Amino acid sequence: MNKKKILYLFYLLIFMGFIVWLLDYNFAKKQFTFLKLKNLLSKNTIAYLKKNASSFIDFNFELTKEDSYQLENRKVKFEKYSNKFLKYRYYIEQDKTNIYLITNRGELFYLPKLDILSKKKFELKKIKTNIGDIIGAKYIRDRNLIIKEILLINDEIYISYINNNKDCYSNSLLKGNLNLKKISFDTFIILNECKKRFNLSQGGNIKKFKNNKILFTIGDYEAYESGTDDANEAQELSSYYGKILEIDLATKNINILSMGHRNPQGLFYDFQNNLLFSTEHGPQGGDEINVNSNPDKNNIQNFGWPISSYGEHYGQEQGWSEKVKNN
Repeated sequence: MNKKKILYLFYLLIFMGFIVWLLDYNFAKKQFTFLKLKNLLSKNTIAYLKKNASSFIDFNFELTKEDSYQLENRKVKFEKYSNKFLKYRYYIEQDKTNIYLITNRGELFYLPKLDILSKKKFELKKIKTNIGDIIGAKYIRDRNLIIKEILLINDEIYISYINNNKDCYSNSLLKGNLNLKKISFDTFIILNECKKRFNLSQGGNIKKFKNNKILFTIGDYEAYESGTDDANEAQELSSYYGKILEIDLATKNINILSMGHRNPQGLFYDFQNNLLFSTEHGPQGGDEINVNSNPDKNNIQNFGWPISSYGEHYGQEQGWSEKVKNN
């Protein structure tokens, strides 16, 4: 090997080392963490770069960890797949053929299940949509945490999101026909209540329910913590806030199944036993797992918030609520 080739190899090693340093490669996780870039670039710039890259690149996910566990009489195999560059927060849904993933900014992907079973790596493929056109690309870019859940029923796909009407925010749903190339969504429901505050206590989960209906969780938008006039809406049947709803897919009729929720986000309906499980972000130390037996619009269950709850308000010492109550 002549000196020129050695020099080229030396410069290449320096360049690769610089990239690893700049992108903060974590050797334990086998993934770039981008910590330096996060300090140099805004979240919107990073999101813009990822969005444009994923528009024309089907990113590979490779096997980075495997293990096995003995659970009673069964041996369970665990495999972890990672992509070195692409990092997203996803909501996940599936049908018999594919797994579907959507980010909190509305970027929709899919991957065939057979790829996972037959390969040691697979590609995440992007589906083109009009989500940005309907919801508003600038609004998504500025607020970021807009998409709340994805749901498949037969060949129809529903997206839960937070609608913005002149800085008044409300839980809403999009609906489209499943297509792996491009999906054109239409507005399915926008709740006729909105809040002049954007926060994380929004709920937004959707799940399949009985009798051609779906479930829809609605948070209280931190009404109690904000000390506003609507602080007790979670206890009022005239409001959808702080509720779990059922929506008829044919008529779009909405009924309340349970009330007294702060921020219900985990949701599972047991069809066989007619049980509705929900997990709720409560105050500090007051998170809940709630069970609604035989959920029905004629028997609305009340889970207490904000008049009854475990835990304490964030930022307050233990027992603060009792002191206020006794004074």
